[in-house]
Amino acid sequence: MNLAEERLLLNSELGKAVAQWGYVEAQMLGIVKHCSLKEDESVPVAYLSIENFRSKLAFCDNLVTSKAKDTPLLTYWKDVRDRCQALAKKRNQLAHGWHALYLHGTSGKRFGITPTLTAEGKLVHREGEKPPPGTLFLRDVVAYRTEFHVLTRQLCSVSEMLGSDWKPFPEADLPISKPPTIRQLENELRIELGREPRLKRSSKLVQKTGPALVSLPSDTEDHNDA
Repeated sequence: MNLAEERLLLNSELGKAVAQWGYVEAQMLGIVKHCSLKEDESVPVAYLSIENFRSKLAFCDNLVTSKAKDTPLLTYWKDVRDRCQALAKKRNQLAHGWHALYLHGTSGKRFGITPTLTAEGKLVHREGEKPPPGTLFLRDVVAYRTEFHVLTRQLCSVSEMLGSDWKPFPEADLPISKPPTIRQLENELRIELGREPRLKRSSKLVQKTGPALVSLPSDTEDHNDA
């Protein structure tokens, strides 16, 4: 994968991840609406006037805790709430991190998103050949987007469970699979751009073999395959 393809992929996945976080916040608004069904739209409107995510989550937490009380939903909500808090930090790095180019990195690790501050509260220096600790690369961004998508489904389940016992996305509670490989991501991009996917070396060798050296399947083999 060349530099242009990697930069395009990173920016594309970054945009998808940030957009997915918008769905997370939309599902939180849905929870607020479910908790205030007997009221007019004043509560949701007041909720949207809250500027930072931490305060929005606290507002939502108070509503759900009051509504669910001592039910299994409350236990489930606490886990989802904790995931919201953890993933909000990841979203912030995607949105506010510094972008840097590391030419000496391998494919998929040449464009990075670095943190702005170290754990000690000092400015991060992104210059140099090696990226600073905590730098995010292409597969990290894809993994974050997947986590945001799972969280969106869990919040939707909370919203539905407030009014019934239906949990629409039970699979969202399963372990999250690993992100695609760099080759898989590269081929997804190539297909989107109308280009041929990059084949494995073994596939390329088969393509380069002359037609006289390739034995065609017999009628018997075709029948057995069927």
